[in-house]
Amino acid sequence: TVEIRGLVDDCTIKVLALNGKVIRQFPAQGGGRAFWDCRDGEGREAASGIYIIVAHNKAGDQVASSKIAVIPK
Repeated sequence: TVEIRGLVDDCTIKVLALNGKVIRQFPAQGGGRAFWDCRDGEGREAASGIYIIVAHNKAGDQVASSKIAVIPK
């Protein structure tokens, strides 16, 4: 599980592949944090690779972005 911190209230998180495809979208759990279980929208484990995590506020404005590497054990 990946913890995403420093978020504004009521964020939506999008996890994107490098080609721009949305792998997963979900609301942040609150308290300035969100957790991604490294699974796609259909519950499959994400493949090894680099992903872009983007946070949007209620108005739909992008408020933060970051890259993450997923390497299964």
